[in-house]
Amino acid sequence: MTIDVTTAGDSARQERVARARRRKISLVIAQDIVRQIALDQLTPGCPLPTEQAMAAQFGVGRASIREALRVLELQGIIEIRRGNGGGPVVGRRGPQRFGETMTMHLQLACATMRDVNEAMIQLEPLSAERAAQRVHDGSADPAAIAAVVEESRRGMARVTEQNLSSQDYVDSGSRFHLLVRDVDPNPVLDLLTESVSHIFASRTADGGANLFSNDTRTRLHFDHIRIADAIQAGDAETARALMRDHMASAARAIFEIAPDLAEDLVDWQ
Repeated sequence: MTIDVTTAGDSARQERVARARRRKISLVIAQDIVRQIALDQLTPGCPLPTEQAMAAQFGVGRASIREALRVLELQGIIEIRRGNGGGPVVGRRGPQRFGETMTMHLQLACATMRDVNEAMIQLEPLSAERAAQRVHDGSADPAAIAAVVEESRRGMARVTEQNLSSQDYVDSGSRFHLLVRDVDPNPVLDLLTESVSHIFASRTADGGANLFSNDTRTRLHFDHIRIADAIQAGDAETARALMRDHMASAARAIFEIAPDLAEDLVDWQ
């Protein structure tokens, strides 16, 4: 028995072309699915059409639909539920998922935890500056400013509580920073800032801020009060400077507790 090498080569080449074509079709389908999710403003957990329905809608085979869904699943845009009544649903998106994807690229770039922290020191002051600028321009929502000021005071009150857990302390600080960003929301800057913060916080969950002394906790929460006052006064330059000093001070405190952390390479989790 002999094999026609030319025919075998042509067959393999045709299969490669077919696979490439399927990948291109799948990418276009994946882009259309994301576009539709955005247009319909679908929230996490909302069901999407079945593979069969999508195949009919796009006029392609189910293999192309599966490949498109696989791409979106890897990115966290959708989830595939198994069993009866299962199928594709809108996934949990946001800073945490985006940050997890980002860590793959950071690991390949050999980024360290110090690099991540330095990014936070640059990004967080922008939020404070933008919030204060809104006040200065007269375009800030008074309720949003009041929420920032109130949270800064509540945070300080919580620090004085004897039974305040470490996690409650960390959560309190996170709420303040989130409220500052909410004064002048920007989906690009906010996603980037919150994702970088998630990367850092998730890798210091067993140490860092959880181990701050009461004096350090009090000092850092007093920073929040000063930042809130600068924002309320519409002083963008001071708000930015205070937030930068605050982030740098928190970093020093964390790296004093965990001196080896700074040079740890970011890992994909």
